[in-house]
Amino acid sequence: MFKTIESWSRSLLAALLNLPEPAVVSFPGTGGIGIDIVDSPDPLGSLAVAVLASGIAGLLLAPLDLTRTR
Repeated sequence: MFKTIESWSRSLLAALLNLPEPAVVSFPGTGGIGIDIVDSPDPLGSLAVAVLASGIAGLLLAPLDLTRTR
C-alpha cells in the first residue's frame, strides 16, 4: 500500500509543480522509461517531491501501522 500511495502522490506533486516525473521503477535491462532524480532538469525539486511523497504516504498509513502492531 505504501508504494501505491507514494507513487500516486509523487505523480500528483510532480504534475502540480510542473516537474518531470522520475522513474518509479527502472531495472537495468527492462527498458524502463523515465529519468532518475540525478538526471532531472531540477534535481532539488525532484528530490523534494520524492521526500514529500514518502512523508505523505507515511502519514496516511501511520494509523494502520499502529493498529497492526497492537
